[in-house]
Amino acid sequence: MKVYVFKTSVSHSDLDSVERIIDTLIPHTQWNFDFDDCDNILRVVSKRDISEVVCTGLAKFGYLCQEL
Repeated sequence: MKVYVFKTSVSHSDLDSVERIIDTLIPHTQWNFDFDDCDNILRVVSKRDISEVVCTGLAKFGYLCQEL
């Protein structure tokens, strides 16, 4: 298992719609946001490399997502 960390433009008010997007992009993974961090950090635990899928998928919906 690896933990992937992303800087995002997702806000707490976006969480409901982004939750559906992430669950569709990377099903069966554990993930969470840290909205107390200035970079609105997204952490994902996955067995496979999901970096490109997450960044590209969120970008399609207008969100910034950059792996750190």
